[in-house]
Order: sequence, then structure tokens, then C-alpha cells
Amino acid sequence: MRRFIRGFRGVCWFVAWAACLVPLRVYAFGGLWPDAGASIAQPAARAILVRASDQTLTAIVQLTTAGDSERFAWLVPLPSAAQVGLSSNAVFARLDAATAPQYWVAQAGLLQCKDQQPAPQLEPPDASVTQPTDTLRRGAIGPYDYVDLTADADVRDAQRLRAWLDDQGFTVGEQQAERVAPYLRDGWHVLAFQLKRDASASELRPLLLTYESTELSLPLQPAAGSDAVQVQLWIFGPSQAVPRDYASLVLNDARIDWLSAGKFNERALPSGGAGLLAEYVPKPRNYAALVRAAADEAGGRGFVTELADASSDYRDKVWSAADEDNFQLLANQSYSDGIEALVQLRTHYAGWDGMYEAVESASTRPADMSVEQLLTEPEAQRGRAQIDTAHLLALTHEHVIQPMRDAAAALVGAPYLTRLYTVIGAEARSDDPSFTFNFDLGQVRGVHVAHQTLACNADLTARDASWRIQLPQGGELSGTGPDWPESSDLPANLKVVKLSETGAGEVMQDNAARLAEVLLPKTTSEDDQPLRLPAQQLGLTIGGSQQLVQRPFAGEPAAAPETRETGCSVARVTTRASGGWCLLASVALLLWLRRRSWARRTLALCLSLSACAEGDTALSHEAALSSADMTLEQLRDPETCKGCHPTHYRQWSASMHAYAARDPVFIAMNKRGQRETNGQLGDFCVKCHAPMAVIDKLTTDGLNLEHLPDKNRGVSCYFCHNVSSIEGDHNALLRIANDSTMRGPIKDPIQPGVHSAEYSDLFDDRTRKSTAMCGGCHDIRTPNGVHLERTFEEYRAGIFSKVATGDTAEDASPFDTCAGCHMPGHEEVIATAPAGAPKRMLHEHLWPGVDLALTDFPGKDAMRSAVEDCQFGATSFSFFKLEVTPPDIFTFQLETNAGHNQPSGAAEDRRLWLEFAAYDDNGQLLREVSSGLIEDHEQEEWPASDPRHDPRLLMFRDHLFDAQGKEVHMFWDAAKSNAHPLGFESKALPVATTTYIEGKHALVKQYRASSSGQLPARVTARMRMRPVGQDVLHDLVASGDLDPSVATKMQTLSFGTQLEWTRQDGVNKLISATPKSDCSTYRCLLDPNASGCQ
Repeated sequence: MRRFIRGFRGVCWFVAWAACLVPLRVYAFGGLWPDAGASIAQPAARAILVRASDQTLTAIVQLTTAGDSERFAWLVPLPSAAQVGLSSNAVFARLDAATAPQYWVAQAGLLQCKDQQPAPQLEPPDASVTQPTDTLRRGAIGPYDYVDLTADADVRDAQRLRAWLDDQGFTVGEQQAERVAPYLRDGWHVLAFQLKRDASASELRPLLLTYESTELSLPLQPAAGSDAVQVQLWIFGPSQAVPRDYASLVLNDARIDWLSAGKFNERALPSGGAGLLAEYVPKPRNYAALVRAAADEAGGRGFVTELADASSDYRDKVWSAADEDNFQLLANQSYSDGIEALVQLRTHYAGWDGMYEAVESASTRPADMSVEQLLTEPEAQRGRAQIDTAHLLALTHEHVIQPMRDAAAALVGAPYLTRLYTVIGAEARSDDPSFTFNFDLGQVRGVHVAHQTLACNADLTARDASWRIQLPQGGELSGTGPDWPESSDLPANLKVVKLSETGAGEVMQDNAARLAEVLLPKTTSEDDQPLRLPAQQLGLTIGGSQQLVQRPFAGEPAAAPETRETGCSVARVTTRASGGWCLLASVALLLWLRRRSWARRTLALCLSLSACAEGDTALSHEAALSSADMTLEQLRDPETCKGCHPTHYRQWSASMHAYAARDPVFIAMNKRGQRETNGQLGDFCVKCHAPMAVIDKLTTDGLNLEHLPDKNRGVSCYFCHNVSSIEGDHNALLRIANDSTMRGPIKDPIQPGVHSAEYSDLFDDRTRKSTAMCGGCHDIRTPNGVHLERTFEEYRAGIFSKVATGDTAEDASPFDTCAGCHMPGHEEVIATAPAGAPKRMLHEHLWPGVDLALTDFPGKDAMRSAVEDCQFGATSFSFFKLEVTPPDIFTFQLETNAGHNQPSGAAEDRRLWLEFAAYDDNGQLLREVSSGLIEDHEQEEWPASDPRHDPRLLMFRDHLFDAQGKEVHMFWDAAKSNAHPLGFESKALPVATTTYIEGKHALVKQYRASSSGQLPARVTARMRMRPVGQDVLHDLVASGDLDPSVATKMQTLSFGTQLEWTRQDGVNKLISATPKSDCSTYRCLLDPNASGCQ
């Protein structure tokens, strides 16, 4: 008995060898009948479906069979007459490798094990190629003869169909024939394919079928047999494809066998890459069985959406410009003979469909030499075989290259790709699955990473060690050894969802609460577990949230977490030993006050610590000065620094650090917060906006800042450069030495005489510690435990920190630090004294971000230029792309190049949006198809009931919610609840982690933009931002805390990139914005006398 599984080898190429030991996969597209007296399995066909705008549907179907029948009939029902051609296994192999769901385990503790687990052995790819042909009712193509049975008036019902197949020599049962009869009765065309008499089953190739259809469906009914059928679909269309009459399945991570997934050391990267860059990736060995169980829970009718994303990058994986260039190089090369040409072609295209035919036709061989021998060892056949070089190259172009071009071309015009998978039993194949498109859904990521901690030692192997795995959906499991714990008592699905053309779908089954109870620790501390946010996306998530969360609420806000920081988190360092006893007393006091309000605890502890410091304060001014000529009071004043560091001072004086305590929005919000919390807000805000005022006990709440000396307002030179340690990662846990030593990044500083100078790695932008210096204030958690500002957390999760790549060593050099973007430097003398000082790296002290002064503050114009012209232009986007496809779909892809989300910091106040403007032939704005056209000083967002509401507005920001789940503006009102377990929802443009692990990070936004039945004449798009939204400003004005004139001064910024498309550019065109960055204008505004500014 001969079994042929050619298509299956294409699957096994990128899967670990162990994963290939599962039963043969079979897929269904039509029905299969064997030769008389023989047997054959159900058809194995993976399908690529491409929906064009004119109702044309292209199906590329891969047939995989198993059995002893050398001849068979393959019946494919289609709703209309089809153009029939051949397609390529290479298309499936390449597309599968780029889109396959990937499950990875990042392992910690692996290096402590006795040995390491060997990498899986992988099989080489198997591929072949195709060419389309003309539409025929009868014909032959490749290894097939075929006929359109509907064109034969005698074949209209099951009996006649059975008789026809019997006449052709195929065995067909009555029940099998009845499966095809409904299609015949409905007037469908049934294409019958059979292998030619002289063809071998090993020559099977995919088919390319093009036909008209208003419905997007998969003909499963003809597939006979009791075995489960695995169905793999790639649907290219206008937006995300969703099953119409089948459910959408969200798998339960805890049922995935993660121990059989791909593994990498958490301080390294997966070998060979991951995501879109990967050539292959192992699948968990129980993946197919789990999907079958998940489908069974949905009544046998459900699909898993494995990937949903913009299609442009994946189309290039089928055939790219690089592939084209590579063949042109081969075709134009000079060869000594045809054997040398074959050697070169074989290096690139061995095993591809068409190479056999090309070599067979272009060669002359002795009778005892087969084509396979010549293909396998061409140099060994030199002198015995002759090859016509020109003919070989021409046939390779025709049979190998051109079909790949044609396959890739068939995918153009469909801006979105959805990969779907299921396992369907015979009992569920009574109806053909059909699909529609949903523009509301966001992307579905195909890469899943779990984190495993191994309890290893030198005597214990990784295979035998106990372990704990944190799951991507939340929760954890533990075990010992190589076997995944039995978890069949848990549901296979997290959710089962019924999707339609709009919305996130109706949740039919929701197992999140049950799984959270089993998988989440019963008690957790926010400090014990890092904040893990799901990858951001534009649009809705299938079935809503897919994250497991603790829900310890019963309609009331959660108690404030017990964290080790307090309102006294910026402080001096004391030196007296007796302070230890005082601190112990303070801790005892804190324990006694645990059940009191957070404000009372804070106040009591601050008073206690203050008493500790007062009894034996930090180094006295006199002791600290030692040999310095300057008093400590003078050193604390930025005006003193100006004398020797005029460049630093000029930049700092225009910065938001200098402006921090003068910002009218900060002053208004702090004033309102103190009033609405009855003073419990305390120094929560002011300890970052005016830290020296808190340290010197000049304020406890910031309400008196306007009466304080300038040196105590804002973030001063002394505060940053006197920091001696960092004792936390949020809420200003920076400790100053309160001495006369100024610390910085220079390892061999020249002592200036007026103060001491000292190197500190906290300022060295080659180390991670310098980012922690910034993160102390740029990562904030509210007293209610809401993670309000997450800039430092975002950086640590991003690619620039290297933490995202698994390199967590404290002394590791990051790819870039905060200073790399916000404090660029150049060689210059950094101080006017002492004379003759060498040039050093002078880092800019302007720190442009997004904020701008709303008062007559020095350097306003320079700061705006630094933010809008330089900072945004340099870091706004890794790419900003637009693809226009018929009939009227505009698909944008956006990815930030910043080391944090956009916007970041006070993202609940900031507003970042996409402005999409369409114009007619007369240059008039088409408001009905445009979006994001927000005038200066106009509010950005409106309720859905307001006529000014823009339903298509793409806005990036955070949203805060109170304990009742109501959205709020003021952070002190934010609280965790059942509705919003984090107390916020992030809708920011996410930081890129790493393409090696997390895959592609670009977000996708689509617009339909036709007016009067035609495309606009011109479209422009740009990103716009406001540091504070007008709704927040109006709220502060309404409460009487902000002068109305301030709101009118809020500026609208534009990123340094803009896209433009005109009708003359045509459709199916991909346009990328070219980043623009001007960093000279603001520098000249700051210093008109600088080099190049005269």
C-alpha cells in the first residue's frame, strides 16, 4: 500500500520533529473518491481565500491525501464557473512559516541546571510551484484532468453523479453522492478532478480557482468519513474575517502543553528568531487536540483566530522584491555549462514545484539516469547528461518563478489577513462554514510567551527540575519534570464568542472567573508581581478582555496597597547610629496605624521620620562643605550654577523641570485635589514638582509654592546631581546626600574647588541605573494603588531597555536609555572653570517631551520646536504606512519609535490622535468621510449622543475609572473595581518590545472613504497631540481652579511626518511616510550665538 503525504511534509518543515508524530492532518475542500477497490483518506486541503472588491473570490487549495489509491476523483462545489489553474506548495510553506501561531517559554534559572535541553531537530522545507490557465469546462492542467459536471445536463442529481463516477472507475457510495446533490440542485458548479493516467500521486499540486461569489464559504459537506477534519484557512480581505455560523474560540492558556513549546533562555533570544522574522517555530504537541476539545465545547462548530493583521508584510513573504532580484542575478549570470546552471538553481529552488519539469525538458539523459538522479547529484552526472542552459533558465522562469509571482499578485488588493484553524468532526459537517468581515475588531497577535522559573542546581537537570510557569493570559501553574500537568478538568476555552459584522461579539461561554479562581494566587501584592498589560491594539478584542484578573471587589474600592513608599519619599540621608532605634519606633508606629487611612499613616510616619532627622539632622552645612568655597545654600540655587555652566543653565531654565512648580495646570489640579481629599493628597504631587521644597520642609502640600524662593520651585540642578541612591521604582524614591558633592557621568572629574565632583553610575547613560534615576519620578502609583503613570514600566518592557529581550542583568548595557533621546550630547567644554578644562560629553538639559509652557516662560518657542520639529520627528514612528485598496479602504499601520508608549506619563490627560482628511476634485473637505479634524481650542472627544461626536476618531490616551466604574478626569478619584480591575484602561500607542519575540508591533486602523460612489481626489493623514486635553482643562475651569485664559493657550502639536495620497496614485499602493527631523532650530533659539546659528 502506497501512502503519499507530500503536502504534509510542508507542514512538518517548520515544526519540531516530535510535533510531527501526531496523526496525519487532513483538511477539507470538497470531497474525494478513490479508484475502484482502493482506499483513500479524506482530502487534506489548506486554503487561501482572497476576497476582491468586485465579488471575485480566489481560492488556492492544497490537497494532501493518504491511502493506497493511485487514482482518485476530487469533487469541488463552487457557486459559479471557475478559472482553473495550478498553485504552489511554496506559497503555503512560506505563508505558514510567517503566520503560524507561536508558543514560546522564556526560561529563568536554566543556567543553574546540570545540563540544558537540546534544540529540536527540524526537517527541511518542501515546496512546489504553479501557473494559472484559461477557463475551461473540460481540460487538463498539471497532473489533473478535470470537467465541470454542471455543464453536463445528464449529471443533475445524486444518482446520475454516482453513475458518472462509476463510469470513470471510481467507487462512490450512495451516502457520499447525496453529500454533493444539494450543490447540484442549487445550480452550483461541481468541478471533478482526477489524476491523469500517466501521472503519479507524488505529483500533486495545489489548485488555483477563481470564481464569482457573493458568499465566502468553505464546501465541507462532500467530505465523507468519520474522522475529524483539520481546516486551516488564510483569508485575505478588507478587514478581519470572522465565522458567520461557527463560533470564535479563545483558547485557555492553561491547557496548552507549554513544556513542548519553543524555549529560550530569558536572558537571550530564540534561536532563528520568532514572529514574522522566524523561518519555523515548534508547536505544542497537544495543540490540535486542544483545538478539537475547544470546538467540541462549542458544539463541534468553532474556529480559532490564530492571527489577524494588515497583510502587506505577509504578502511579501510569498514573493518579494528580494526574491525577484535573486532570480534576476541567477538568470543573468554566465555559466560554463548547463550542469553549473543547475547547481546554482538547485541551491535556491530544490524541491520546488516546476523544477522537475524544467530539468526533464531541458536535459538529455541516458536511459539509466532518472530526472531525480540528475536533480540530486548534478555534478556527478557531468559528461553523461547534457542540459541546455538557456532552455533550463527559460523553463525555470515559466514553471518555478512566474507561478510565485502570480500567487503573490493574487493577494494584492486585500489589505487584511486572518488565519483561522479548527478541527471538525463528521457530525458537525452538515453545513458549510461561511465567513464575513468585521471592521470593529482589532489585531490578533500570533506570538504567545509564557515565563518559566526552574528550580535548578548543579546536580539537577532541567528535565527533572521543578518549575513554575506564568501564563500569558494571567495566572500560573507549577510542576516537576517534563510532563505538563493534567488539566482536562479545566475548560479548553477561555471564551466562546459568536461574532458578526460589527462589535466584539456575543459571549456564549465565559470561563474567566472559574479559571481566575484556579490559576491566580489567592493573595498578591502589587510590588510582588510586575504589571503585565496585554498588547495594545486598535479596535475591539474578540469577546472583550482575554486577561485573567483578581476580582476581590464587591462594589467597593480596594484598600490602598501597603507599599514601602510614603509621602516622605524624597529625603535626606542621615548618618547617626541612634537613628536606627528611631526608625524602628517609626516602623512600630506604622504597624499600629495599618488600619488607619493612608493619609493618617503618611502624616504620622512623616512626623516620626522628621523627628528622627531633627534630633541629629543630616550632615550640617559646615561639615558638608569641608574645603569648598561655596555655602550649601548657594550650591542649592540654580543661579549659582549659571556662572560656570551657562549652557546647562540656559537649557534648564527653558525646560519643564524648571517649569514644573509654575505650571498652572499642576497648580490648579493640586489645589483641587487637596480640597476634594480634605488635604489627604498631601505632598503626593509636590514631591516631584518641587522636591527640594519638600526636603527642606517648606511645604507639605504645595499650596504655598508661589511664596517660596525660586530655588525651591521646580526640579533644580542640586536635587538631581545630589541624588546618592534610588530606593524604589516609582513615586520619587530618590535619596539625596545633602552634601556639597555634585554627582555626574564623568569618571575622572576635575575638582572645581567650589564644590566636590564625583562619578555616579546613576548618571551614566550607558547603564540601566540612569533610567532608574528618571523612573523614580516618571512612574507613579496613586494612594488607591492605581498605576497612574507608567513611563518607566513601559521603558523596561520595551526593546531599548534589553529587558524585553530577556537580558535582565543589572549591569547590562541597554540599547538606549532615557538620556539617549531626551538628553543628546556632543563634545564641548562643560564648565568655564577651572581654566583649560578638557572637552567632555555635554548632555543637553532641555529634556523635550510633549509638555509646553502655558505662561510667559523663557524659551517657549525653543521648547515647541524641540518637541514638534526634533523630538517628534526623530522618535514618532518606526513607520507610518497607508495602503489604499478597492473599493474605498484606507489601511494605516502605525508604530512608535519611542522607548515608551505614546502618549506616556500623564496619559490620562494627554490626547494623541490620527487626523484623516479627504478632499474632492475641487479641493473641498469631505467631512463625512474624514476624521480627527479638531480645531484649535476645540474639545477632542464628545459623547456619542452629541452631534459633534466623531465615531471614527482614533484617539490614543488612558482612561481612569472610579470605584463604581465611571470614567473620571482626576487621578485621586481613580480606583480599582470589578468593572476595571486596574482602575484604568490604556489606549496608548504601545512601545515596541522586540520583533524577535513579540513579533510585529504596528497597530492597524482602517477607514472606508468613498463619497458619491467614488474615492476622494486627495487624502492627507498626520498625527496630532495636545499635552492636556481640552475636556480636562474645562473641568478645572468649571471647578474654579484654573483661569479660563489658560485653556485657550493649550497648543496642538503635529508629528514630523505626514502621508498624502491622490487618486492619480491609484489603488493597491503602499505609501510610507518619510520621517522629518529638524533639531537645529530650537538650539539656535536657545543660543543664537551658537555655531551655525549666526
